[in-house]
Amino acid sequence: MINQVKTDPFAVARLGHGGADPVFVIDFPTYSASPRLSEMLTGRIGDRPLYQVDPLRPMIDGPAFLPLDVLAEQYAARIADLRGPSDRLTVVGYCSAGDLALRVAGLLERDSPRGVKVLLVRPATQDRAAAFATFREYLLGLGETDPPTPDGSRSAEDLVAWMGARLEQQLARLAAQHGLTSADDAFTELLSRYRAWLAFVVACADARPAPLSAGVDVLSLEATSPGPVIPMDPPRGYRISRFPLLDEDDILVPELADLVVGHLARTAGVDASRA
Repeated sequence: MINQVKTDPFAVARLGHGGADPVFVIDFPTYSASPRLSEMLTGRIGDRPLYQVDPLRPMIDGPAFLPLDVLAEQYAARIADLRGPSDRLTVVGYCSAGDLALRVAGLLERDSPRGVKVLLVRPATQDRAAAFATFREYLLGLGETDPPTPDGSRSAEDLVAWMGARLEQQLARLAAQHGLTSADDAFTELLSRYRAWLAFVVACADARPAPLSAGVDVLSLEATSPGPVIPMDPPRGYRISRFPLLDEDDILVPELADLVVGHLARTAGVDASRA
């Protein structure tokens, strides 16, 4: 069972207990019945406490847009309250959450004598073009035949507000066509999730390179062909392990959990247990 404080949009959910070094997984809700990466790891990482961080929830429950550094600062503060004084934290960043994971780790490392480990799982970088392409896909899926192109000169806040308003208009049209109300809970939830994802992508696109010290140890699990490199300040390399499994489009499968667990177990020096 997930224990989460509902009133805090930055709440970190505990998925598993233990007495060893904790693991914090930054990932996203899926649009299907498939579990999230964090949920797939539940019960698999031995005596390590497991936590789930949802970077979209603050922009669903609160402001429509938050800069990536604000998200990082808020989540780093919540995580700092959950760790022990001698813990060596591991922050896992899945896909587009990789940049946020690095920022969170960089903030936590300042008060972590043993350093912080980051495990990136098929990291992806984002730009405004990706947000605009996703926006177009959303509108096409909602029945709009000729979606408009957003004005890339707008500020992040204005851009997200404009895209959200356009999505809301199209949802209202779609609801009217089916004799429904756009205030229906399902439509409201869909609009919130669409807008939050677009806001997160824009936040990633507009963020400066993540500040990262030598005390943050980074390992990236990637596909066999070279992918995007998340920029850091100062520029630095990091260890990369490549796997054919990560070449597939749908990688949220049990084999991925096994792969991640294997790396977590080796870095922590503890035995992994199968769920």
